[in-house]
Amino acid sequence: MIYFMVGVIGAVMLTSSVIYFWQKQDLISFVADKYTVYISTTDVSVSAGGISFSLKASKSDKEVAWRIYTQIKTRIASVKFDENYDSLYLSNNSLHKIFLYIRDEISKIPLSRIRSERDDKIVDFYLNILNEGIRPYLSKWHIPISNWVESEREKYPDESLLDIEKRYSLRDKALMDIKEMNIRMDAFAKELLKIVKS
Repeated sequence: MIYFMVGVIGAVMLTSSVIYFWQKQDLISFVADKYTVYISTTDVSVSAGGISFSLKASKSDKEVAWRIYTQIKTRIASVKFDENYDSLYLSNNSLHKIFLYIRDEISKIPLSRIRSERDDKIVDFYLNILNEGIRPYLSKWHIPISNWVESEREKYPDESLLDIEKRYSLRDKALMDIKEMNIRMDAFAKELLKIVKS
């Protein structure tokens, strides 16, 4: 009888604990974050976009960093813009897609990672990729270039996109800004790769 009572009390306590952690921190993420994904990792120092910090990157940190890295390195964000062949209009659309992609990746970061007592500067780092890396260029050039190019394409439907863009009066300034953005984004990409490899 005593063993039965101890078993019931134990089961009640275990169930209560599971319910508590499930409500407070998402038990699965909590356990994985605490005990599994930090095994065999090393500290990594990150410094870009005005943020410097060190962290022990979890498996999920590395996965997010890798996904963002591949988006940046395979698009015009950090690939050198070639003004003889690349289109500002198409590049701006690509940058806008990267912006939305990174924002979506940030929104998927587990709450347990943000609420943890460990340094959550990695989230600030991802936000800086958007706000310091891509946004300054996009805010300035995405709409003006899109509006101008679309208006010109209606007037001259047989002209190539590059020929139309070459007439854009602020093209040289936009080219300077996109090249500066390439440098910023390349610096972010290098730091992302450090997180991935840590």
